Amino acid sequence: MLSKLKINSIPFRILSFLYVIYNNSSFATIGKNAGFFCDDESIKKPYHGDSVHVVYLFSVLLCLFPIFIYASERLYKKEIAQYAVHSPKFHCKLMINYYYSGFLHILAVIEVFKVFVTELRPHFYYTCLPDMKNIDCSKGLITEFNCTGDGESWLIDRDIYKSFPSGHAALSSYGFIFISVYLYSIKKGSFSSCLNIWWSRVIPVLGFIWAVICCISRVIDNRHFWWDVLSGVCIGLVGGLTTVYLALAKTTYKSASSNN
Repeated sequence: MLSKLKINSIPFRILSFLYVIYNNSSFATIGKNAGFFCDDESIKKPYHGDSVHVVYLFSVLLCLFPIFIYASERLYKKEIAQYAVHSPKFHCKLMINYYYSGFLHILAVIEVFKVFVTELRPHFYYTCLPDMKNIDCSKGLITEFNCTGDGESWLIDRDIYKSFPSGHAALSSYGFIFISVYLYSIKKGSFSSCLNIWWSRVIPVLGFIWAVICCISRVIDNRHFWWDVLSGVCIGLVGGLTTVYLALAKTTYKSASSNN
């Protein structure tokens, strides 16, 4: 049943892409119903920016990781040929295609959560600087306020309401689990060289280190709470396992009898 899901379909990818674009545009209504308590110290942390900027995150996950997949296809071409349904070149194309599709869908899922949860970031108060003159803290949850901060408009209007879950954690975990499971699946045959052994051991470790750096930096930078990061990791792992399973089911189900 799971293998029949069309996660790689073009319409699904287009819808996901358009939703991500919309949710990060000035037309999005995120944060309109958000509120805070005056004595909530958890949202009064200083804003440090992003140690792992989104440009770095996307560069690694959308450029470097696909290169890892391509290089793995070249290194393990003999092992892959034993059970791959398609030609080696088309097999590699499908794997990378599924990887990109899964990445986009994970990103869309994260944005959906951010819209419906609307959790304030730890640096909300520092960035927003709500005008407290006309606010009565005795009323409890404050939902009507004006931000007086002089930060970037995208940060004040939308980003400070997007703490849950962590997109960095989800996407980096997705990349790590996808490349790890993928390498494990294609190393079943005998290794043809020491390079294959080195590659299958080092690349997953690098992916894990990258994911850990992304996760820890989000908490240290006061961009997320620890539960935001943990939730993002869970989403990324589940999404990564699902995507790589679908990709392998589509590309590597040649039976043993067909090889004889």
